[in-house]
Amino acid sequence: QIYFISIMFHKLSKYSILLAILVDISLALSLQTSASSSLADTTSSFERSLSSSILESLRQRTVIINGKASDEVRKLNVATDLYDSSTGLHSEGIWHNSLVGIASLRLGQMDAACRIADSLWKYSWDSTSFRRRTHSGMWDHSSEQNLEQANYYRDSSEHRCVQHGMALVFWSLLVVYSDKNEVKQQQYYKDQQCCLAESFLREYWDAKEEKWHTVSQTQGWGTIDRRSASAGRATIVDDDDDQKSIVNSETYYYRAVDQAVALLACLVALPIVKAEGKTTTTVMEGVITKTCQTLLGESGGFGYSNDDRAKSYINLTRNRNFWHDGWVVLALLGAEQRGYLEEEEQIQIRELVHELVLRYGHSSSSSSSSSSDDDEEAEELYDGTLWHWSNSLKPNENNVRYCGDNALWYAIRQNLKYDDDLKEEEDEAFRDFVQSLLQPQESDDLATLVSVADVYPQVRLHPNTELACLLLWHFDEFFVGSS
Repeated sequence: QIYFISIMFHKLSKYSILLAILVDISLALSLQTSASSSLADTTSSFERSLSSSILESLRQRTVIINGKASDEVRKLNVATDLYDSSTGLHSEGIWHNSLVGIASLRLGQMDAACRIADSLWKYSWDSTSFRRRTHSGMWDHSSEQNLEQANYYRDSSEHRCVQHGMALVFWSLLVVYSDKNEVKQQQYYKDQQCCLAESFLREYWDAKEEKWHTVSQTQGWGTIDRRSASAGRATIVDDDDDQKSIVNSETYYYRAVDQAVALLACLVALPIVKAEGKTTTTVMEGVITKTCQTLLGESGGFGYSNDDRAKSYINLTRNRNFWHDGWVVLALLGAEQRGYLEEEEQIQIRELVHELVLRYGHSSSSSSSSSSDDDEEAEELYDGTLWHWSNSLKPNENNVRYCGDNALWYAIRQNLKYDDDLKEEEDEAFRDFVQSLLQPQESDDLATLVSVADVYPQVRLHPNTELACLLLWHFDEFFVGSS
């Protein structure tokens, strides 16, 4: 609400704004306390309809022969065939399959979710963590070197924090949504979920540094000479002399997005781990608190309590972008919902949201400025969607609005729980933006999917899985009944 308040009441005193924020937080906590103990459903018809349509469209994007899916005629195209009917998987990675699994659960598509979980467990789980990408033999990789960011599609045994974390969210919700009458099935997924939770803490949490690592402990925890998932080259490039002067190849680096996704995973997993009487319960509770402090704190942390001093990386110099910032905000909102944040920290989050509008807010204006004198004008020009890069870093003609970023922004706004004219305008802008990304397909039989971004018309898996999942990301329905 802070950015709504600043727009509508910017002439009020600082004390009045603070009072309004405190009243808002009090109301939110009151609503949370009075929530029903059963799984509620606040999902709008727009969210449910669009998410359902995307999942159905993804399942249609496979080899089509005479109107029927056929995985035997030829192998699937790794970039454009987005579903394998023999396994239920959408390509071969962990992140996007977990997102589809979460969306499927939220839409009541239990069979589809179970097929994804069973296939990920079969093909990608190696008893330590999930391998980043495991070739199943269903997709054709013979020409992957010609694709953009081809390294994403290559077979990789690397363990990644964000992938394991999102899989843990998926498995936790799989337990919550599973049929209580199917005791054996529910216990089967409970056992797997507890295994994932224990290995997640063991492999990625560094108790000494009180931070989450990008890569598993078994694989070295991720130093600055690790090869990136996108480019396949060392994180510190050869000509980065300034960076080399302050670090060495044994230096660990930390990403804000790893902390954020890990925090989300622990928040959703904890009630099940606790109900099963696992000894990791106390450890996980302490880790949640410490991760919140690391994200918000400036001393040794990422500094998100103050937008001017926030950073996406520690021990690496990288420009901030909304993808990192957005997951941080969403995770902290989840922590707030579970009662882990003090009132002052809740105020800081709302102030951060306000600053993110100034930093990333999209407008039709071609000018960009970081001057505080232009903040009021920037708020007035903001149209409800966000750029990927800061307005002060790149002018409009060099910036980009990704579908995934704006789906994340939509999820943040829904979980902020404010209801006013500005929210309606933002929701309408988001719907218009999604509509502008919908791409006509080659066949009338194929439903429509969204493209990567406003300047990238390619239809790919990641914008669609992120959109389908984040449309339905309501903490009320993740946490109600598990306090």
